[in-house]
Amino acid sequence: SCNYIARSFGVCNGMMIQQAKALCPALQIIPYEFEKYKSISEKFYRILFQYADEIEAVSVDEALIEVGSHINELYQGEEDALALRIRDEVRLTTGCEASVGIGPNILLARMSTKKAKPANSFYCKSKEDIEELLSSQRVIDLPGVGYAIEEKLANMNVETIPDLRDIPLHELKSKLGPKLGQTLYNFSRGIDDRPLAVSQERQSVSAEVNWGVRFENGEKEKAFVYDLCKEVSDRLKKYNKRGKTITVKVLKRQEGAGEPVKHLGHGHVDSFSKSYTLNDYTDQMDVINKHAYSMLKSFRFNCVDIRGFGIQITKLDNQNKMEVDQGRLKYRRLNPEDDAKPKGPTFTDKNKESMSVDPDVYSELPESVQRELSSNYHLVFHKEETIVPTIQQNSQLPELPPWSQLDPMSLLALPGTMREQVLKAYSEKNNPSWQDRPSDDTTIEKENSIALAKNFEPSKTISTSITTTTKRSSLRVWNEIPPEICKKVHKKDEVEVDKPIPKVNLKKSSKVK
Repeated sequence: SCNYIARSFGVCNGMMIQQAKALCPALQIIPYEFEKYKSISEKFYRILFQYADEIEAVSVDEALIEVGSHINELYQGEEDALALRIRDEVRLTTGCEASVGIGPNILLARMSTKKAKPANSFYCKSKEDIEELLSSQRVIDLPGVGYAIEEKLANMNVETIPDLRDIPLHELKSKLGPKLGQTLYNFSRGIDDRPLAVSQERQSVSAEVNWGVRFENGEKEKAFVYDLCKEVSDRLKKYNKRGKTITVKVLKRQEGAGEPVKHLGHGHVDSFSKSYTLNDYTDQMDVINKHAYSMLKSFRFNCVDIRGFGIQITKLDNQNKMEVDQGRLKYRRLNPEDDAKPKGPTFTDKNKESMSVDPDVYSELPESVQRELSSNYHLVFHKEETIVPTIQQNSQLPELPPWSQLDPMSLLALPGTMREQVLKAYSEKNNPSWQDRPSDDTTIEKENSIALAKNFEPSKTISTSITTTTKRSSLRVWNEIPPEICKKVHKKDEVEVDKPIPKVNLKKSSKVK
């Protein structure tokens, strides 16, 4: 980072010191002072809280505030006077200069702040002011416009906001998408209806290292990933969060690129990312490590070419809302009239298999599952206390093989009822390969698999209890089955797991630092 005086010499943020000193020989290099930044930032925000009806924190030294209650009459100078009062108070309290921009919406307020820098204020209050602000801006300065969107707009001969204003709405929507097209169409006319984000939930937890990454062999690469996963897990627990989607980002040295000018920097690299969505929320290091390392190795990169690695956890869930390893049932609140209705089907079909069901659990199941159960089984409703949640002793299951020898394709070939029986049997078996550890640690080795269909014949009558324990145990098994098998089983029998099928995304871009 650099101040405005250094910028006047051509120095910019992120520039190499050697290059910056060539532009500004009198450049002074100062160390980071994080504790001082924190102290000044707290003073800065205490001042803003005195004037803000609502406040959106942008960074340690930038905020958006709503000050409508402090303005008595429009266009009478109160806005400018308020801006001056805030700037003076910030200067006296912190010793720092502040720039203030005032506008009717977030977009114009931020553009006004940019015009006010350094150490001044600007109030956008008329159509002429709006036109002046917009005419001097490039499209890359608009929120939501990055390098990819800028390139698409450049192909449409759009570089400035006036250029953007000349493009018809239907063309923007067709080339940029309905939502972004409409947003940019409005922005080019100074229209912005976004509210202040006064309370923002954390959307992700991540850790990334892109300096000093040099692996001599695979063992050091593996140890590095392990340590980074532990850091991510610790951060999740610190924030009391768990997540479903694990994303890895890999910086790979570009073909033919040598060592960068910056010592141990990543230099010229290609950026790759890949994601994996679990069936359940997690904050466990071993689960994150298993999938993160697996995704890294799937790229088949030589470890000596890796220059950066990051792990991000998204689709977060507050840990206080759900117990570990517990699925979330989809249900609706019953109307009082519903209490008088029978909890299950009233007919009896002698040709259907019997199934003992807890009525409380049945009432919380999705309606589609209730219909499926009632159409295929003769449901016998009992309270859970009177039902022993085990498979009947006369079922024809022999000794189960180790889980690692189970052939997923053979499991897929079983009838739905038999497959559910086998999954439950494994959930109750004392198998340390998955009961003593998080479920995602188990690896299915197909080479050592056996033909499950030959060893297990479906019993003609299976009586079991539908409980949340069974559902949770079956979910653990599902977490260990490869995603392509999960997808086939889900498609074949419409198994209700309450969890999405794992998804994998792959992206590639170029980056130079």
